[in-house]
Amino acid sequence: MMRVIAESSVTAVSASSENPEYPAANLLDEHPKKKWLAADASVSSAVLTVEVSGRTGGLGLVGIVADAVAVSVSDPGGITWQNVTWQDVDWVAVPPDLDLEVSLVHGDDFATMWAVFDQFEATVAITITLYRNAGSAGVLAAGCLRVGALDEIPGLQYPIREELVDYSLARELANGATYVLKRDIVRRFSGSLLVRREDDFYTFCRDLARRYGSRPMMWNLVDSKGMEFVVYGRLSAMPVGSHVGRVRSTVEFEILEVL
Repeated sequence: MMRVIAESSVTAVSASSENPEYPAANLLDEHPKKKWLAADASVSSAVLTVEVSGRTGGLGLVGIVADAVAVSVSDPGGITWQNVTWQDVDWVAVPPDLDLEVSLVHGDDFATMWAVFDQFEATVAITITLYRNAGSAGVLAAGCLRVGALDEIPGLQYPIREELVDYSLARELANGATYVLKRDIVRRFSGSLLVRREDDFYTFCRDLARRYGSRPMMWNLVDSKGMEFVVYGRLSAMPVGSHVGRVRSTVEFEILEVL
C-alpha cells in the first residue's frame, strides 16, 4: 500500500536548540537541503515541538542526521487511541500518549522516518526528539517535515524501479581530461499500479496528479524495515493510464526525489 501526505497540517515548529542561520522554520520549506540544525556539535539531544491544525494521520521526516529519533504524539482533548500502527518501531508507552523510538545510521544525510496513526481532526501535540550518541561526529539536523492527512493508494505492482539521477555537470577539456562539477544526485522511483477504476484510478490521476502537479509531496512507497522507500518527491511525469477492462485500470508513475 503506497501512502502519501499531499497537504501538510503543520502550522509552526520550534526547536529547543537551533543555529540562527538554520532555524526550525526550515523544516517547513519545500527544499530539504534548507535544513534545521542544532546550535553546534556539543548538543546531544534536541526537541522539535510541532503545531498542527486540521486533519492528520501520518508523519514523514527526511534528511535526518541523528543516531535515534523519538516521537511523542498526544491528544490534549483526551481522545482514546485505538488501532494505531507504527512502522518498524518499539513501543515505550501505551495509549492515550503514544511514544516511539527509531534507531538511525548517524551521519547518513538520507535517513528518514515515517509514522501512521488513525486519522482525526482534533488538536494533537507532537514532539520529535533527535539524539546523538557520545563520540558521534556532526550536528543534529533534519531537512523536511510533513504531518497531515493520508491518501492510501492500493495496487502497487512489482518490480519497482529505482535509479539515480545525477545533476552534476561534466565537460571534456581540450587535453581530453574531464572536468566535473559535482551537484546533487537524487533517486527516481517508477512503477505501476493495478487498481479499480472507481475510485482508485481517479484518486491517483485526478485528485493527486491533476490537483498537485509537480508539487513535492511526502511519499511512503513500500513499508520496509529501514524506511528506504520514504521519499519527499514530486511526480516527474504525469501518470499514464490504461483501462484493461470494465472495472480495472493500470497506472504508470514516476516520482523524483527533491533535495
